[in-house]
Amino acid sequence: MTDVKKMDDQMEQKGDTWTFPEPCPSRPDLKSAKVVETGISLQDMIGTAAAAVFLKSESIAVDVAARVLSQPTKRRKMSRQF
Repeated sequence: MTDVKKMDDQMEQKGDTWTFPEPCPSRPDLKSAKVVETGISLQDMIGTAAAAVFLKSESIAVDVAARVLSQPTKRRKMSRQF
């Protein structure tokens, strides 16, 4: 029996359930958040291609860069001011 299965069985006997945290609505990494926000500003000022180059140069993951530059409605909300 796996450890997870044992935990499930123990929790079930106690009437407990698994709970998972809510998805993070903002970036927990402040440095990356600042870089992404700068990339978004660059997109507004000088275009998507330049913003993509900047984000790549700052080691922002390609999937993140593609999402924030091409799908503004799916951008995370900033939780802190800089």
